[in-house]
Amino acid sequence: MNLNVVRKIDNLIRVKELEQVDLINSFLRSPVTSPDKIQTSITNTTEEKNIKIAELGAEINEQIKQLIEEKKKLSKLIDQLENPDEITVLNLRYVQLKSYEEIAEFIPCSLQNVYRIRKKAIKSLKKIKNEVK
Repeated sequence: MNLNVVRKIDNLIRVKELEQVDLINSFLRSPVTSPDKIQTSITNTTEEKNIKIAELGAEINEQIKQLIEEKKKLSKLIDQLENPDEITVLNLRYVQLKSYEEIAEFIPCSLQNVYRIRKKAIKSLKKIKNEVK
């Protein structure tokens, strides 16, 4: 798994959460009418909207769940590294989505050292992935 995929996974999770909010808001704002433009029953159309919201919400929740599972897989892979600094840098960068500057402050070390640790960690991670195959 490409480490940058995890950053994209978090973005997708945020997008899916926004989709849920937009979905609910759009149904709450939309007029209650039937396809024939004759209002048959407010209860029926409200129920239909609620069912649609629930179905789409469940679909979005399943997508979020899958994205979170991918992130967990990466985290487990990172935890297999032997060097604690490498684990810390990769977790902070790709799981917690911290900037290089924030990582340098957290460790604490120079920005250049963070880049060096990250590069070495990625090499170590590739080695682990190749051993697993």
